[in-house]
Amino acid sequence: MSTPPASGERRSGRPRKQVERYEGLQGLKRKRTDDSEATADGIEDNEDIEEDDDLLGPEEEDEDDDEAEDVDDGEEYRAPRSAPKGTKGTGSKRAKALENGHTSGQTEKPKTKSRSKAVDGAPKAAPKPRAKKARLAGEFVSGTAVNGEGTTGGIKSDNHLFNALLNPSTSLQTVSEDFLDSLRESALPALAELITMVVRCCGANADITTDEVADEDGVVGVCEEIMDAIKKTQAPPYPLISRLPALKPLRKALSSFLNHLMKSTHMSSQLYNSDLLPTLLSWLTTMSSSSLRSFRHTSTYVAACAVSGLCEVANELEKDLSVVGRQREAERKKRKSGAANAKDPLEKRFVELKERQKKVVEFMKEFFDGIFVHRYRDFDPEIRAECMHELGVWMKACPSYWLDGQYLRYAGWLLSDSSTHVRLEALKALVPLYSVPSSTALPHFTTRFLQRIIQIASSDTDVAVRCAALALLTEIDAHDLWGDEEDAGGNDRAKICLLIWDTEPRIRRAVASFFANVWAEQVEEAIESQGRKKKEKEGEREKIGAKQLATLLVRLETLIDEELSQSSEEPRAAYVTRQVSAHLPGSPSGLDSRVVLAVDALWNHIDAVREWDSLLDLLLLDHTISDDSSSPRKRKKAARKDAELETAEAGDEEKERVDDRWRLDEREETLLLEVFGSSLAKAIAEAQADKKAEVDDVKADVTRDLILALPKLFAKYQTDAGRIADLLMIPRLLDLDLYVEMRETNAYDQLWDDVSQQFLKQTDPMVLRNSVGTIMYLLTSGASLVNINSRKMTELEDEVFSSLRDAVAGRDELELANFEDNELHALSAVTTRLSSLFATRDLTVGMEEDEGGKQSSAWDILSALAERGRLGYKDEEAMVDQCLKTLNLHVVWKTRRLLAEPDADPDAEAEPNALKSSLEDQRNTLLEKLTEYAVGTQSSPCEALRRSSFDALLTLYILFSPGEVPGKKTPGSVLPLSLDDQLQYRCAGFMQAEIEKYADEVAEANDDDEEPPQNEDGSDVDMDGGEEKQKRKASKPKSGNNSRTTSQPLLGREYILCTVISTFIRAIRIGVLHLRHAAVLLAHFGRFSSTVDLCMKSLIDVLREEGIRSKHGEAVAIAIAKSLEDSFELYLDGTVSTTECSVSLAKMLSTTFVIRSGHFAILKRMPSVHVVAVHRDCIGWLFGKLQTSINLPNTKRRNKVASLWRCMVPMLSTAEPREALQIKRHLDNAIKETKVEITEEKLWEPLRAYEKRLVNVMAKDKAIGEAARATTRKVTQSKAPASDPAARDDASPTPPRPQPRPRPVRNEMPPVPESQHGMQSQGSEDIALLLPAADINGMSTPLTNGNAGRHVLSNGQKRARDEDEDESLNLNLGASDDDEEQQALNDLIENGKGGVSEPMEPMNSVKRRRR
Repeated sequence: MSTPPASGERRSGRPRKQVERYEGLQGLKRKRTDDSEATADGIEDNEDIEEDDDLLGPEEEDEDDDEAEDVDDGEEYRAPRSAPKGTKGTGSKRAKALENGHTSGQTEKPKTKSRSKAVDGAPKAAPKPRAKKARLAGEFVSGTAVNGEGTTGGIKSDNHLFNALLNPSTSLQTVSEDFLDSLRESALPALAELITMVVRCCGANADITTDEVADEDGVVGVCEEIMDAIKKTQAPPYPLISRLPALKPLRKALSSFLNHLMKSTHMSSQLYNSDLLPTLLSWLTTMSSSSLRSFRHTSTYVAACAVSGLCEVANELEKDLSVVGRQREAERKKRKSGAANAKDPLEKRFVELKERQKKVVEFMKEFFDGIFVHRYRDFDPEIRAECMHELGVWMKACPSYWLDGQYLRYAGWLLSDSSTHVRLEALKALVPLYSVPSSTALPHFTTRFLQRIIQIASSDTDVAVRCAALALLTEIDAHDLWGDEEDAGGNDRAKICLLIWDTEPRIRRAVASFFANVWAEQVEEAIESQGRKKKEKEGEREKIGAKQLATLLVRLETLIDEELSQSSEEPRAAYVTRQVSAHLPGSPSGLDSRVVLAVDALWNHIDAVREWDSLLDLLLLDHTISDDSSSPRKRKKAARKDAELETAEAGDEEKERVDDRWRLDEREETLLLEVFGSSLAKAIAEAQADKKAEVDDVKADVTRDLILALPKLFAKYQTDAGRIADLLMIPRLLDLDLYVEMRETNAYDQLWDDVSQQFLKQTDPMVLRNSVGTIMYLLTSGASLVNINSRKMTELEDEVFSSLRDAVAGRDELELANFEDNELHALSAVTTRLSSLFATRDLTVGMEEDEGGKQSSAWDILSALAERGRLGYKDEEAMVDQCLKTLNLHVVWKTRRLLAEPDADPDAEAEPNALKSSLEDQRNTLLEKLTEYAVGTQSSPCEALRRSSFDALLTLYILFSPGEVPGKKTPGSVLPLSLDDQLQYRCAGFMQAEIEKYADEVAEANDDDEEPPQNEDGSDVDMDGGEEKQKRKASKPKSGNNSRTTSQPLLGREYILCTVISTFIRAIRIGVLHLRHAAVLLAHFGRFSSTVDLCMKSLIDVLREEGIRSKHGEAVAIAIAKSLEDSFELYLDGTVSTTECSVSLAKMLSTTFVIRSGHFAILKRMPSVHVVAVHRDCIGWLFGKLQTSINLPNTKRRNKVASLWRCMVPMLSTAEPREALQIKRHLDNAIKETKVEITEEKLWEPLRAYEKRLVNVMAKDKAIGEAARATTRKVTQSKAPASDPAARDDASPTPPRPQPRPRPVRNEMPPVPESQHGMQSQGSEDIALLLPAADINGMSTPLTNGNAGRHVLSNGQKRARDEDEDESLNLNLGASDDDEEQQALNDLIENGKGGVSEPMEPMNSVKRRRR
């Protein structure tokens, strides 16, 4: 129990602490007053300080001088004093205080002399130059710079409390005690100092006077005046959010100061008998409703810090009440009387504490109702987050009052806030509350908002928010507040556990603790389920833990299977695993394993995951359940056997009893085997990451245990392909040299035999792939095992080739022979094994071995089997595919052997190379088969075989493409191979057919999802609303992209298409296919998913490199133009509903004209002639389509063609002025030649936009910019046509002037000498190609009067031109007297000179002529 100190003494009882002085800018300037060599700026500042000293009395001046002498000793907090007797009141109206910038108790220069006369005996100061008047915010005030450029960001440093907060060496406890001393002596000046400090924290420089503090009704007016003054200036960031180093400690210091202040006022009883908190509450409540963010935020934070201090006071009062209450009850028992004695000091103390507690609670409630209730829903999310954070602090600091349902609901409401930061703070505030003992409000709150928390954890957009929600759910589950397990709680917990397979690693780590809690609960239930009284044996808990882990994982996979059965789409968790597990290090369970993610996340939370030796012991047990125990009699017999086994000391592990608590079913055993393999890989990876751990020791421990265990596991799982595939990955984790050190070479032979046996007997692709990988790992062992490896590998190769010959034994004509199903299965299996082994090892010698003609070679057998692909049998498709793949690998390996041979001596006589000739014959034979199957017409192979043949065909041509690398021998230099034009077009046709097949499949899938509405007659589109319905129908593939990304069939089909596309692009990049065939792919850009578009973007990169760096600009220009034209055709034919695909393609193709740096600066450009050629071809194509569709009765096609001009606008994004000049000429020529009438309808807006962009680009060049800008001005002046009544009214003359007569259009030119007549007409014709004619929208219109050099203007337009007194460009450049200028323009237009490749000299400026 604490007692208040005597009046005038410190609560701590220690002497006044002398702290190091805070050296602000004001103190530094005082130092400069004694410096005789001060600069002019310092003198001006010193004069300002001397004028401030005029306001002090004699005693204050002495005190100030003493402080100036001891400036190096430090400065403590100086309490504000009341004015001396005889002086006039310093209070005034707010307007006068703001004008003077001075308040009572401060040392600032007054504006009027009457303020200085108020001090008795003060000497008159000599006239000094006045300092610059300080504004409320922004100017230099007391040595602080403006707008955040000084140490305090433009905030005045004249408030001692504010300065103390900025000084890190200041003792805030001492500052609070000194403030209370001044509050006890003179309340109003101290309160004014405190409120001024709050105003400084808001970033304002206004001072609060004692009169303003005393006037409670004027608080609103004072705050409004301060805010109005701040709004008139450019205020810097206020201290709470400022990044200035001097202001960063303010936030923490402010909280600490208010905390000390609340506790000190409580100890000195000033909290209960002074106006400190009521005054502070009144000001903070008013400021919190301000329209300025700085006031609202700062006042809310100050109020929150004050409430935090009150929470500690409330806790202290609660402890004191408990102690006094116990003492009072003890005294009553001593007196043997239950009646209370009013004169008893304990009773008085108890009543006093009760009153104080009631007052503290009232203060906290007033702060909450006056500020928090309004600011928790503030417009600014930062203030809302601040409120939520502080509410969590209050609940944790004083749970007896704040941890109640009426306050918890605010946290629940903010869980649905739109701001991520607010939701995060709400979740963080709730997490520590569940550790508070005996809370009665949390269960009801959890029941009400549990589903919202689960929703946030599952599907919130921010990862940090999801992690916080998972932490909160972990606390809820740990305190058994989740709900009834038999009700919805069990499924909800399982769905949260599914996040162990989330895409984000942070989510997987965050949910691991929750997952571990669920697992631990199941383990305890399993241990208690038997209710056995005997002591638990060693290792039983580990086995039960492993069993429950497998059970939980099986349950989660069951949930995924249920989701898969309910919808045609793949569940999210299963899909993301295929994307994420590939990136995890040391994944022994394959790329498709979900278990890898679980082991990686649960490694530090579940012991059963780390204890791989316990998992191994459990896997070695026989978990099969005999069928003999189906009847009661047999169950009794089995029970007697179990009892005998318990008493017998059986050393054989096969007879060891398997308890039901850790007995595994088949699915659980499969998952546990994956966990075991992942645990081994994780243990080795952790040892490699830990510098202190020895990786060799961990590997040695693993190898010692697995040397004896692997043969048993192979024998146990040899009939299960899935488990064998996982088991075959484990030998790659062994230290093979340990076999020799432990003299276990026989075990190494057994390991080879087990792996080889699985390779020769299994047909599952995963088993074969893992077997080959393990064999390659065994071949990399040390030198001591080389002999064993060589012998075992030779035996394996011989066995593979022998099985191939045995499969076709007795068959003469393999191309036409009839095979049974079992024979086809055997052939398919042996060719798959041979292809898998051939992909990693050179088997060319064995392929061509025929024992001198006594037997058929493997090459001949596979070639004959590959010929069966012409028949098109579906069941033989896989066999023929593997044969072609093996033959292709044979050619590749043999090419490598050829390149490895030393070069022949050039001086020696050339001898025929048998290897080279044999390779060429085999390559040609294979190319003949691949060409026929891929793009041939004499056979009908299956679709999958056709695609694989196409891939192999282009791969061979890429391998042997002509080309030489200096100093290196390549296949193309030894045996060059080129693809003829006819075959190239056939390959392009195959690519086009694949794209169309994929488009049909996507359309069918979308039609299955949503059937289009039909009319009564069964038609999908009618004449009236047909266009809208077709748009909806065509837009369905676009809207179905999201579902297609999760649909397994479409994902597989998309992968196949991307594989074919990548091969096609690779062939174009190498040069096997011509660049013009790129249009086959690019025409479909934007039509399918983003994955397909990403492949096509790589083709655009190829075009850019070829066009700029490789100097193949002409071919690239043809490909670009063809791509755009084909894309336009897709829109015109109705294949796509909008022009968005073509616009996207144009944007991407425009990047092929330039090469940019990392900062988007243009480094290189494609030659201008090729850029112009692209636009010329597209312009000609579009006008050709316009000319054919303009006379059709249905205008729909014409409208479509006209709308395609918007696709041409992005192509000008990188154009240069002279390129735009030539493009403009081609555009005008196309308009003239096709005689298409371009009207003012909205239909031609895309064409006008294209032409406007051309004019804008032309205006960038000074040589033609003046003419282009002049044309633009004339176009702007000619906005209204003559037929528009409104325009005619606007152009009519003013009332005083009579209506002018209509003027005919003048066709003649000004009289010129006859010698210049030819040049003038030629110039008029040329400039018409340069400048567009004027109409309402700036669209070039064909001239109808035969004069190509003038515009057709209305009367109003001509009058506006005549009345214009400013100088304007003479657009009739043909009338210029400068022959050199005219010739330069003619050359520029006719010959295209002055482009990028040939810089043009700047021309003379166009002559101006005043009318």
